[in-house]
Amino acid sequence: MPEIDPQPEPDISPAESADQCFSAADLSADRRAVDCLFRAGVIDDDGRQAALRIIAGPVLWWPWIDRALLFLGLTFSLVGVICFFAWNWGDLPGAAKLGLIQCGLAVCCGLAWWKGLETTAGRAAVLAASVFVGVFLAVFGQVYQTGADDWLLFAGWAGLILPWTLLARFEALWILWLGIVNVALVTCWMQTLSRDVDWQFFMLTLGLVNGVALGLKEQGQHRGLDWLQSDWSRHLLAVAMLVPLTCPVLALVLKTDLFGSDWLTTLLLTAVVLAGTLCVTYHHFRHRSPDLVVLTFVAICICTVATLIIGRLLVKVIDDFVVVVLIGGVILATVTIAARWLLNVARALRAASDQEASA
Repeated sequence: MPEIDPQPEPDISPAESADQCFSAADLSADRRAVDCLFRAGVIDDDGRQAALRIIAGPVLWWPWIDRALLFLGLTFSLVGVICFFAWNWGDLPGAAKLGLIQCGLAVCCGLAWWKGLETTAGRAAVLAASVFVGVFLAVFGQVYQTGADDWLLFAGWAGLILPWTLLARFEALWILWLGIVNVALVTCWMQTLSRDVDWQFFMLTLGLVNGVALGLKEQGQHRGLDWLQSDWSRHLLAVAMLVPLTCPVLALVLKTDLFGSDWLTTLLLTAVVLAGTLCVTYHHFRHRSPDLVVLTFVAICICTVATLIIGRLLVKVIDDFVVVVLIGGVILATVTIAARWLLNVARALRAASDQEASA
Protein backbone atom coordinates (compact mmCIF):
# COMPACT_ATOMS: atom_id res chain seq x y z
CA MET A 1 0.00 0.00 0.00
CA PRO A 2 1.62 3.27 -1.03
CA GLU A 3 2.43 5.70 1.69
CA ILE A 4 0.44 8.94 1.55
CA ASP A 5 2.53 12.02 1.84
CA PRO A 6 1.19 14.43 4.44
CA GLN A 7 -0.16 17.71 3.18
CA PRO A 8 2.44 20.42 3.45
CA GLU A 9 1.66 23.06 6.05
CA PRO A 10 0.91 26.48 4.60
CA ASP A 11 3.66 28.99 4.83
CA ILE A 12 2.29 31.30 7.54
CA SER A 13 4.40 33.94 9.16
CA PRO A 14 4.47 34.18 12.94
CA ALA A 15 2.56 37.49 12.81
CA GLU A 16 -0.26 35.99 10.70
CA SER A 17 -0.39 32.95 12.98
CA ALA A 18 -0.75 35.19 16.07
CA ASP A 19 -3.49 37.20 14.35
CA GLN A 20 -5.46 34.04 13.56
CA CYS A 21 -5.04 32.61 17.07
CA PHE A 22 -6.15 35.78 18.79
CA SER A 23 -9.07 36.35 16.42
CA ALA A 24 -10.32 32.77 16.46
CA ALA A 25 -10.06 32.18 20.17
CA ASP A 26 -11.24 35.69 21.08
CA LEU A 27 -8.77 35.68 23.96
CA SER A 28 -8.89 38.29 26.69
CA ALA A 29 -5.34 39.51 27.25
CA ASP A 30 -3.45 42.63 28.18
CA ARG A 31 0.01 43.97 27.42
CA ARG A 32 1.48 42.37 30.53
CA ALA A 33 0.35 38.87 29.48
CA VAL A 34 1.74 39.35 25.98
CA ASP A 35 5.08 40.49 27.38
CA CYS A 36 5.19 37.43 29.66
CA LEU A 37 4.58 35.15 26.68
CA PHE A 38 7.32 36.92 24.75
CA ARG A 39 9.84 36.61 27.60
CA ALA A 40 8.95 32.93 28.01
CA GLY A 41 9.71 32.31 24.35
CA VAL A 42 6.17 31.23 23.43
CA ILE A 43 5.88 33.96 20.79
CA ASP A 44 8.56 35.78 18.85
CA ASP A 45 8.86 39.52 18.26
CA ASP A 46 6.55 39.50 15.21
CA GLY A 47 3.88 37.65 17.16
CA ARG A 48 4.26 40.05 20.07
CA GLN A 49 3.79 43.09 17.82
CA ALA A 50 0.75 41.49 16.17
CA ALA A 51 -0.81 40.66 19.56
CA LEU A 52 -0.25 44.21 20.81
CA ARG A 53 -1.92 45.60 17.69
CA ILE A 54 -4.94 43.37 18.31
CA ILE A 55 -5.17 44.37 21.97
CA ALA A 56 -4.84 48.08 21.23
CA GLY A 57 -7.42 47.95 18.45
CA PRO A 58 -7.71 50.48 15.65
CA VAL A 59 -6.85 54.09 16.41
CA LEU A 60 -10.06 56.02 15.77
CA TRP A 61 -8.86 59.54 15.24
CA TRP A 62 -11.69 60.84 13.10
CA PRO A 63 -14.43 61.10 15.78
CA TRP A 64 -12.07 63.01 18.07
CA ILE A 65 -10.93 65.30 15.23
CA ASP A 66 -14.54 65.85 14.19
CA ARG A 67 -15.61 66.94 17.68
CA ALA A 68 -12.48 69.02 18.22
CA LEU A 69 -12.95 70.93 14.94
CA LEU A 70 -16.64 71.41 15.67
CA PHE A 71 -16.11 73.03 19.06
CA LEU A 72 -13.04 74.93 17.86
CA GLY A 73 -15.10 76.43 15.05
CA LEU A 74 -17.90 77.17 17.52
CA THR A 75 -15.47 78.97 19.83
CA PHE A 76 -14.03 81.07 17.02
CA SER A 77 -17.53 81.94 15.77
CA LEU A 78 -18.70 83.11 19.20
CA VAL A 79 -15.53 85.12 19.75
CA GLY A 80 -16.01 86.64 16.30
CA VAL A 81 -19.57 87.68 17.19
CA ILE A 82 -18.39 89.35 20.40
CA CYS A 83 -15.54 91.14 18.62
CA PHE A 84 -17.92 92.26 15.86
CA PHE A 85 -20.16 94.04 18.33
CA ALA A 86 -17.21 95.50 20.21
CA TRP A 87 -15.67 96.93 17.02
CA ASN A 88 -18.88 98.21 15.40
CA TRP A 89 -20.69 99.25 18.57
CA GLY A 90 -20.91 102.94 17.74
CA ASP A 91 -22.03 102.42 14.12
CA LEU A 92 -24.90 100.00 14.75
CA PRO A 93 -28.33 101.17 15.89
CA GLY A 94 -29.92 99.51 18.88
CA ALA A 95 -32.46 97.56 16.82
CA ALA A 96 -29.71 96.13 14.60
CA LYS A 97 -27.67 95.04 17.60
CA LEU A 98 -30.54 93.22 19.26
CA GLY A 99 -31.91 91.88 15.96
CA LEU A 100 -28.62 90.31 14.89
CA ILE A 101 -28.22 88.57 18.24
CA GLN A 102 -31.80 87.30 18.14
CA CYS A 103 -31.23 85.94 14.63
CA GLY A 104 -28.16 84.06 15.80
CA LEU A 105 -30.07 82.76 18.80
CA ALA A 106 -32.94 81.59 16.59
CA VAL A 107 -30.55 79.85 14.17
CA CYS A 108 -28.85 78.00 17.02
CA CYS A 109 -32.19 76.93 18.53
CA GLY A 110 -33.41 75.75 15.13
CA LEU A 111 -30.22 73.78 14.53
CA ALA A 112 -30.54 72.15 17.94
CA TRP A 113 -34.16 71.21 17.19
CA TRP A 114 -33.21 69.83 13.78
CA LYS A 115 -30.17 67.81 14.86
CA GLY A 116 -31.54 66.74 18.23
CA LEU A 117 -30.03 67.09 21.67
CA GLU A 118 -28.57 63.59 21.53
CA THR A 119 -26.15 64.53 18.73
CA THR A 120 -22.90 66.45 19.08
CA ALA A 121 -24.03 69.11 16.62
CA GLY A 122 -27.27 69.65 18.52
CA ARG A 123 -25.48 70.01 21.84
CA ALA A 124 -22.98 72.42 20.32
CA ALA A 125 -25.91 74.48 19.01
CA VAL A 126 -27.45 74.60 22.50
CA LEU A 127 -24.10 75.71 23.91
CA ALA A 128 -23.89 78.50 21.32
CA ALA A 129 -27.47 79.55 22.03
CA SER A 130 -26.65 79.76 25.75
CA VAL A 131 -23.74 82.08 25.01
CA PHE A 132 -25.98 84.20 22.75
CA VAL A 133 -28.39 84.66 25.66
CA GLY A 134 -25.62 86.25 27.70
CA VAL A 135 -24.55 88.45 24.78
CA PHE A 136 -28.16 89.56 24.30
CA LEU A 137 -28.55 90.52 27.97
CA ALA A 138 -25.27 92.46 27.89
CA VAL A 139 -26.22 94.35 24.71
CA PHE A 140 -29.74 94.99 26.02
CA GLY A 141 -28.32 96.51 29.19
CA GLN A 142 -25.97 98.74 27.20
CA VAL A 143 -28.60 99.90 24.72
CA TYR A 144 -31.30 100.78 27.24
CA GLN A 145 -29.04 101.55 30.24
CA THR A 146 -31.16 99.68 32.76
CA GLY A 147 -28.81 100.56 35.63
CA ALA A 148 -28.89 97.02 37.01
CA ASP A 149 -25.84 95.62 38.75
CA ASP A 150 -23.56 93.26 36.87
CA TRP A 151 -24.40 90.34 39.13
CA LEU A 152 -28.06 90.58 38.09
CA LEU A 153 -26.96 90.10 34.47
CA PHE A 154 -25.13 86.88 35.28
CA ALA A 155 -27.87 85.68 37.62
CA GLY A 156 -30.47 86.24 34.92
CA TRP A 157 -28.25 84.56 32.36
CA ALA A 158 -27.89 81.48 34.57
CA GLY A 159 -31.62 81.38 35.26
CA LEU A 160 -32.60 81.66 31.60
CA ILE A 161 -30.33 78.86 30.37
CA LEU A 162 -31.02 76.54 33.31
CA PRO A 163 -33.84 74.67 31.45
CA TRP A 164 -31.54 74.10 28.48
CA THR A 165 -28.82 72.86 30.84
CA LEU A 166 -31.21 70.33 32.37
CA LEU A 167 -32.62 69.16 29.04
CA ALA A 168 -29.42 68.98 27.01
CA ARG A 169 -27.56 66.66 29.41
CA PHE A 170 -24.31 68.08 28.06
CA GLU A 171 -21.36 68.32 30.44
CA ALA A 172 -19.73 71.34 28.80
CA LEU A 173 -22.99 73.30 29.05
CA TRP A 174 -23.33 72.30 32.69
CA ILE A 175 -19.80 73.55 33.41
CA LEU A 176 -20.59 76.81 31.56
CA TRP A 177 -23.71 77.27 33.69
CA LEU A 178 -21.74 76.64 36.88
CA GLY A 179 -19.08 79.13 35.78
CA ILE A 180 -21.78 81.77 35.22
CA VAL A 181 -23.14 81.06 38.70
CA ASN A 182 -19.65 81.51 40.16
CA VAL A 183 -19.22 84.85 38.38
CA ALA A 184 -22.66 85.94 39.61
CA LEU A 185 -21.72 85.09 43.20
CA VAL A 186 -18.37 86.89 42.99
CA THR A 187 -19.86 90.05 41.45
CA CYS A 188 -22.74 89.99 43.94
CA TRP A 189 -20.29 89.95 46.83
CA MET A 190 -18.13 92.68 45.30
CA GLN A 191 -21.07 95.00 44.55
CA THR A 192 -23.51 94.43 47.41
CA LEU A 193 -22.27 92.07 50.13
CA SER A 194 -18.65 93.09 50.68
CA ARG A 195 -19.55 95.54 53.46
CA ASP A 196 -21.46 92.95 55.47
CA VAL A 197 -19.83 89.61 54.60
CA ASP A 198 -16.17 88.92 55.25
CA TRP A 199 -14.30 87.71 52.18
CA GLN A 200 -13.02 84.63 53.98
CA PHE A 201 -16.54 83.42 54.64
CA PHE A 202 -17.53 84.23 51.08
CA MET A 203 -14.64 82.17 49.73
CA LEU A 204 -15.67 79.31 51.96
CA THR A 205 -19.19 79.54 50.59
CA LEU A 206 -17.92 79.61 47.00
CA GLY A 207 -15.72 76.58 47.60
CA LEU A 208 -18.57 74.65 49.20
CA VAL A 209 -20.87 75.47 46.27
CA ASN A 210 -18.33 74.03 43.85
CA GLY A 211 -17.83 71.09 46.20
CA VAL A 212 -21.55 70.33 46.08
CA ALA A 213 -21.37 70.46 42.29
CA LEU A 214 -18.45 68.02 42.35
CA GLY A 215 -20.42 65.72 44.65
CA LEU A 216 -23.43 65.79 42.30
CA LYS A 217 -21.16 65.01 39.35
CA GLU A 218 -19.63 62.05 41.19
CA GLN A 219 -23.08 60.81 42.21
CA GLY A 220 -24.29 60.99 38.62
CA GLN A 221 -21.17 59.22 37.38
CA HIS A 222 -21.66 56.50 40.02
CA ARG A 223 -25.22 55.98 38.80
CA GLY A 224 -24.00 55.48 35.25
CA LEU A 225 -25.10 58.71 33.56
CA ASP A 226 -23.27 58.70 30.23
CA TRP A 227 -22.94 62.48 29.95
CA LEU A 228 -21.09 62.73 33.29
CA GLN A 229 -18.35 60.15 32.65
CA SER A 230 -15.51 62.44 31.56
CA ASP A 231 -12.60 63.29 33.86
CA TRP A 232 -11.85 66.85 32.74
CA SER A 233 -14.91 68.28 34.51
CA ARG A 234 -13.98 66.41 37.69
CA HIS A 235 -10.51 67.97 37.68
CA LEU A 236 -11.89 71.43 36.94
CA LEU A 237 -14.43 71.21 39.74
CA ALA A 238 -11.79 69.92 42.15
CA VAL A 239 -9.64 72.99 41.47
CA ALA A 240 -12.69 75.27 41.76
CA MET A 241 -13.43 73.72 45.16
CA LEU A 242 -9.93 73.60 46.68
CA VAL A 243 -8.64 77.02 45.62
CA PRO A 244 -11.41 79.08 47.33
CA LEU A 245 -11.11 76.92 50.45
CA THR A 246 -7.32 77.23 50.62
CA CYS A 247 -6.96 80.97 50.00
CA PRO A 248 -8.58 82.09 53.30
CA VAL A 249 -6.33 79.76 55.26
CA LEU A 250 -3.21 81.10 53.54
CA ALA A 251 -4.28 84.72 54.02
CA LEU A 252 -5.13 84.23 57.67
CA VAL A 253 -1.86 82.43 58.38
CA LEU A 254 0.04 85.35 56.86
CA LYS A 255 -1.93 88.14 58.55
CA THR A 256 -2.93 86.64 61.91
CA ASP A 257 -0.78 86.32 64.99
CA LEU A 258 -0.68 82.58 65.50
CA PHE A 259 0.32 83.02 69.15
CA GLY A 260 -2.53 85.39 69.93
CA SER A 261 -6.24 84.78 70.50
CA ASP A 262 -7.74 86.59 67.50
CA TRP A 263 -7.24 83.61 65.19
CA LEU A 264 -9.50 81.25 67.11
CA THR A 265 -12.65 82.21 65.22
CA THR A 266 -11.91 82.71 61.54
CA LEU A 267 -8.75 80.65 61.19
CA LEU A 268 -10.16 77.73 63.16
CA LEU A 269 -13.36 77.68 61.09
CA THR A 270 -11.56 77.87 57.74
CA ALA A 271 -8.98 75.29 58.83
CA VAL A 272 -11.69 72.86 59.98
CA VAL A 273 -13.65 73.25 56.75
CA LEU A 274 -10.52 72.82 54.60
CA ALA A 275 -9.32 69.81 56.62
CA GLY A 276 -12.72 68.14 56.41
CA THR A 277 -12.92 68.77 52.67
CA LEU A 278 -9.44 67.34 52.12
CA CYS A 279 -10.28 64.22 54.14
CA VAL A 280 -13.52 63.59 52.24
CA THR A 281 -11.83 64.27 48.90
CA TYR A 282 -8.94 61.94 49.70
CA HIS A 283 -11.23 59.13 50.85
CA HIS A 284 -13.46 59.34 47.78
CA PHE A 285 -10.77 59.71 45.11
CA ARG A 286 -8.43 57.21 46.73
CA HIS A 287 -10.81 54.36 47.57
CA ARG A 288 -14.22 54.82 45.96
CA SER A 289 -13.35 56.49 42.65
CA PRO A 290 -9.53 56.53 42.28
CA ASP A 291 -8.18 59.59 40.49
CA LEU A 292 -4.48 60.43 40.74
CA VAL A 293 -4.93 63.96 39.37
CA VAL A 294 -7.35 64.98 42.13
CA LEU A 295 -5.06 63.40 44.72
CA THR A 296 -2.25 65.51 43.28
CA PHE A 297 -4.35 68.63 43.85
CA VAL A 298 -4.92 67.52 47.44
CA ALA A 299 -1.17 67.02 47.94
CA ILE A 300 -0.40 70.46 46.49
CA CYS A 301 -2.92 72.05 48.83
CA ILE A 302 -1.48 70.31 51.89
CA CYS A 303 2.11 71.13 50.91
CA THR A 304 1.28 74.80 50.39
CA VAL A 305 -0.48 75.22 53.73
CA ALA A 306 2.13 73.22 55.64
CA THR A 307 5.03 75.14 54.11
CA LEU A 308 3.43 78.49 54.92
CA ILE A 309 2.67 77.53 58.52
CA ILE A 310 6.21 76.21 59.10
CA GLY A 311 7.69 79.32 57.53
CA ARG A 312 5.55 81.56 59.72
CA LEU A 313 6.66 79.69 62.82
CA LEU A 314 10.32 79.90 61.79
CA VAL A 315 10.08 83.67 61.30
CA LYS A 316 9.07 84.03 64.93
CA VAL A 317 12.19 82.36 66.35
CA ILE A 318 14.99 82.51 63.74
CA ASP A 319 16.86 85.24 61.88
CA ASP A 320 15.50 86.22 58.46
CA PHE A 321 18.53 85.05 56.46
CA VAL A 322 18.48 81.62 58.07
CA VAL A 323 14.72 81.39 57.45
CA VAL A 324 15.25 81.82 53.71
CA VAL A 325 17.61 78.84 53.66
CA LEU A 326 15.39 76.73 55.88
CA ILE A 327 12.27 77.51 53.85
CA GLY A 328 14.00 76.12 50.76
CA GLY A 329 14.69 72.92 52.64
CA VAL A 330 11.10 72.75 53.90
CA ILE A 331 9.74 73.16 50.37
CA LEU A 332 12.10 70.47 49.07
CA ALA A 333 11.12 68.10 51.88
CA THR A 334 7.36 68.58 51.47
CA VAL A 335 7.52 68.20 47.71
CA THR A 336 9.65 65.06 48.05
CA ILE A 337 7.25 63.51 50.55
CA ALA A 338 4.26 64.35 48.37
CA ALA A 339 5.93 62.95 45.24
CA ARG A 340 6.86 59.69 46.96
CA TRP A 341 3.34 59.34 48.32
CA LEU A 342 1.83 59.93 44.88
CA LEU A 343 4.19 57.36 43.35
CA ASN A 344 3.12 54.80 45.95
CA VAL A 345 -0.53 55.57 45.27
CA ALA A 346 0.05 55.23 41.52
CA ARG A 347 1.68 51.82 42.03
CA ALA A 348 -1.16 50.68 44.25
CA LEU A 349 -3.77 51.80 41.74
CA ARG A 350 -1.90 50.09 38.90
CA ALA A 351 -1.61 46.87 40.90
CA ALA A 352 -5.31 46.96 41.72
CA SER A 353 -6.13 47.54 38.05
CA ASP A 354 -3.94 44.60 36.97
CA GLN A 355 -5.54 42.38 39.60
CA GLU A 356 -9.03 43.25 38.37
CA ALA A 357 -7.97 42.62 34.77
CA SER A 358 -6.48 39.22 35.60
CA ALA A 359 -9.57 38.23 37.60
